[in-house]
Amino acid sequence: MLQEWDTLMNRGQELYDQSLGTTDGAPLQRAVECFQKATSMSSQGIGNVARTFSVLAKTFDLRFERLGDRADLNDAIRYHQQALDLRPPDHSDRLDGLVSLANALLSRFEQFGDCKDLNDAIRYYQEALDLTPLGHPDRPVSLNHVGNALRTRFNQVGDHVDLDDAIKYHQEALNLTPLGHPKRSLSLNNLAIALLARFNQIGNRQDLDDGIRYQQEGLDLVPPGHPDRSLNLINLANALLVRFEQVGGCEDLDDGIGCYREALDLMPHGHPDRSLSLINVGSALWTRFEELGARVDLDDAMTYHQEALNLTPPGHPGRTLSLNNLANTVLTRFEQVGDRVDLDDAIRYIQEGLGLTPPGHGDRFLSLNNLANALSTRFREVGDSDDLNGAIRCYQEALGLTPLGHTHRFVSLSNVGNALGTRFEQVGDRVDLDDAIRYQQRALELTSTGHPGRSLILKNLADSLLTRFEKIGHREDLDEAIKCGQETAEMTPSGHPLRSNILRTLALVLSANLDEIPHAKQGYVPHFVNLSSRALKNLI
Repeated sequence: MLQEWDTLMNRGQELYDQSLGTTDGAPLQRAVECFQKATSMSSQGIGNVARTFSVLAKTFDLRFERLGDRADLNDAIRYHQQALDLRPPDHSDRLDGLVSLANALLSRFEQFGDCKDLNDAIRYYQEALDLTPLGHPDRPVSLNHVGNALRTRFNQVGDHVDLDDAIKYHQEALNLTPLGHPKRSLSLNNLAIALLARFNQIGNRQDLDDGIRYQQEGLDLVPPGHPDRSLNLINLANALLVRFEQVGGCEDLDDGIGCYREALDLMPHGHPDRSLSLINVGSALWTRFEELGARVDLDDAMTYHQEALNLTPPGHPGRTLSLNNLANTVLTRFEQVGDRVDLDDAIRYIQEGLGLTPPGHGDRFLSLNNLANALSTRFREVGDSDDLNGAIRCYQEALGLTPLGHTHRFVSLSNVGNALGTRFEQVGDRVDLDDAIRYQQRALELTSTGHPGRSLILKNLADSLLTRFEKIGHREDLDEAIKCGQETAEMTPSGHPLRSNILRTLALVLSANLDEIPHAKQGYVPHFVNLSSRALKNLI
């Protein structure tokens, strides 16, 4: 009987090894069958039970990677756990069992999002680390396992302690992988990614610069032809573009584009990541066009985004991203050239993208705002009220996706208010004007003094209040408009177009209405003189 168990185990291993070199699922299925039979014999006391559970678990791991069947992943975790339970702390295979179980739990978390799996994975990785003291050859790998899992939990929960701990683990791993160590490149990249994550949270420029420095060193360790070079290129390019956005200066932008292009060259037609790499190049070129205005960058960006869309047919998970990027680029060309075809194409792309983000989808808010902005632009160009009404509906739905406390709620309130104000100008329905003012006032309440968006909201609210004052003559609207205008002027520097616009508007309204405001002329004359003087100075 033991000989039969050995035969099954050896045959299963042969089939497993064979499956690694083929996409044919038959060898892997036969390997599972062999190991299951061996497991059944082990349960009767024949053979090494822990070893049988372990190899069967790893076979289910591989089949899950191939087919994505959750049942396989659940079976893998169950057998990894059973194998681990049979290996006490001093067992020679316990380290491998801990890491294998943690890897499977982390995979299930990434697929299905249960934080218990993530916490359990971290616990097992930390126990594995305890089994690799200083001097152990696997300690750098264990440190990186714990660091990556903690960074994943930070991304999920947002606890800065996890991120700081992740950086400490990655730093120790790097210290244990000196120049020439085969794992140094991995340690450099893990530390760089964690530092950049902390920069995104805290904004410490040192983290950004250190992250880029580590990624550049990591790239130097993976020469052309190395399987990890494309990922290193993309990580470095991402970081360089972040620094460009923070600091400016086109050297980082140019270098980032160069890295993205080299990564694209490593992903020929048929490569599963080619569409995403095309988007990276196209988006970076669009950024450089916005910075320098070279038309060739805009045209090239459109070419890359169009190819990316062609590689993401209906049903592809990346199609929404491709549609939105191409739409934004086409809209930019419309703004430059004024060709209505570009505007219509952009709206068509955005509408298709919105259709792929049903209620509850994380990207629906962005798609709604993109569509509303494009429809508003076409309304200004063509004057079709259907576009304006469609924009208002999109803005209102987007507002519904920004509850109290949402970072972008003030933007959504302002968007709805401005669009309703535009419709009032077209149709003259007082309800639209009253609603516009109400939304703009609520947006203002969410932007404290010094907020970068406050001055524009003040200006728009002042315009709406002045419009209602001219229609109805309520002194309260004029008082509030003057207050908004004065705060706008105080927030914007001399010479800024927003400053001159609001001062001039207020002065003209006061001038036109001083004789018609009962018993109030004396109170408004000083305002008129002051605003007229400031508007004139702003134009000099």
